Parts: sequence; C-alpha cells; structure tokens
Amino acid sequence: MLNYLDVVPLLSAACTTFSDSPEAAAIHPMNGAYLQTAQLARHMIRLLDAGEVGDFSCVFGVVEWILAEGDVQARRLVNDGFMDDLFNPGFYAAACCSAFDFVDWLGPKARRHPRVRSLSCD
Repeated sequence: MLNYLDVVPLLSAACTTFSDSPEAAAIHPMNGAYLQTAQLARHMIRLLDAGEVGDFSCVFGVVEWILAEGDVQARRLVNDGFMDDLFNPGFYAAACCSAFDFVDWLGPKARRHPRVRSLSCD
C-alpha cells in the first residue's frame, strides 16, 4: 500500500521536467507535502499552457495508482492537495489553458474529484 510519504516522490518522478523547473526551485526545504504538490500543479499548468504534455499520461497514471492503492493520507494528499490545486481556477490567472483541458488525461478515480465533476465534463 502506498503511503503519504510516497506521494510527492512518485508524482515528481513521473513529471520528468519538474525537478529542474522554477516551480521546484521555489520549494523551501521546510515546505510540507501540500505546498510541494501545489508547485507541481503550477508546473503542470505551465506545461499544458506551453503544449508540453509528454509526461501527463505518466503523472495521471500515478494519480490513479495512489487513488486506488494509497492509504487514507496518501489519497487525501492527492485529492485535497494536488487535484484541488490543479483544478483551482485561481491557478489559471496567467494561463491560456483551463482546468477543463486536463480532463482527457484523468482516469476514472480522478474524474470523481468534486472540482472535476463540477466542470460538467463527464
């Protein structure tokens, strides 16, 4: 079973451009996992805006894996951290894309997230 401490390393590894990104550089070593997943969400939005979606299938495959096999805390970090931020309209102020543009990459468990369901895209 995957746990809370697995989430950030798994998501970061799935997005091969994250570690060298400005979003990763903005993470302070004392930042918690929720702030780290917020930076990953910002990075994913920037990638989508630039049309650089090569890692998206892998990232959202990891999201599905965690939602399927993660413990309660791991699933909460994905849902209340990464997914909430990725589908937060406030994260798109400077972007040409929208949260709706991520839907095609989501698996069935991620599509159940309340912010995704509110997009009325099912």
